[in-house]
Amino acid sequence: MDELEKLLNKLTVKFPVPLEFGEIEGKLFEYLKSEAHCTIDYTLVIKGHKSPGRKSERYAYEINGSIRCVEGEITTAPFRMSRDRNDNFVDIKIDSVPGYDSIEEFKTLPSGSGQLGLADYLRKTTENYFLQRPKRTK
Repeated sequence: MDELEKLLNKLTVKFPVPLEFGEIEGKLFEYLKSEAHCTIDYTLVIKGHKSPGRKSERYAYEINGSIRCVEGEITTAPFRMSRDRNDNFVDIKIDSVPGYDSIEEFKTLPSGSGQLGLADYLRKTTENYFLQRPKRTK
């Protein structure tokens, strides 16, 4: 794994199971607000795409925003969420800064250490969310 991959991995909070938007908005974000004392501002972007010759339109969903938490120090970071082929969300990615291709370089930014700490804090709190979350069966 190269240095950039290590940085991006450190800034990513992966979910053990994919989540639908309703659970993200109504449960996970609410849990992060109450348990981790975070403020989350986000936008749900819905993009429609209709290919020539197709009757139905395909939609893609994105969640982008910023998250602000108080854990030792106040840290704010932009984030985006990735989704799988079924349009369920699989992670929270704290945005990196182009040109900072390693954890050591990223830490030299004024907010770099705070954002790395925020990612760790979100990872721990998100793990706790999934531990208390009822198991779902299909």
